[in-house]
Amino acid sequence: EECDSDTFDPDVEPTNINLGVSSYRQFKTREQFHSVEEYSRYVKENIAIGMNVQCCETYEEIRKGDAGRVTKIDRDDIHNLNVQVLWTRKGGTYWVKYSVLEFIGSPDSQDTPTFKSGDRVRVKRSVKSPKYKWGCVTHTSVGVVRSVNRNGLDV
Repeated sequence: EECDSDTFDPDVEPTNINLGVSSYRQFKTREQFHSVEEYSRYVKENIAIGMNVQCCETYEEIRKGDAGRVTKIDRDDIHNLNVQVLWTRKGGTYWVKYSVLEFIGSPDSQDTPTFKSGDRVRVKRSVKSPKYKWGCVTHTSVGVVRSVNRNGLDV
């Protein structure tokens, strides 16, 4: 049975990517800014889908110190709910403002690879049920990325 899909999700991982770090720099923290607005702009300019973040102040259902991975970004106004994060403790996604997020690690240590057409990928071992179901795909299946959607998640 041939398996052909135009869409996968972030449950895939590369099979042939080099994650070597060539330089090191640290993300800035909220305390290094004079205003919440200035910090929000910094987060907006540096955040990307797949980045690891933590909450730097309790915000509704998300507690200070909760960690997660960015899944969606709305780059409109800096005072809205701009970032959807898959929160570890919550076990699900929740939208928050730029101002309540801090980056975890350094810009060079973010371990989410950027996919491009031609990359070979497979479903991560940790995935029990892929977003778009299994079809004929297994954990040992290897696919080739044909395109990456603008949302940065679907490949």
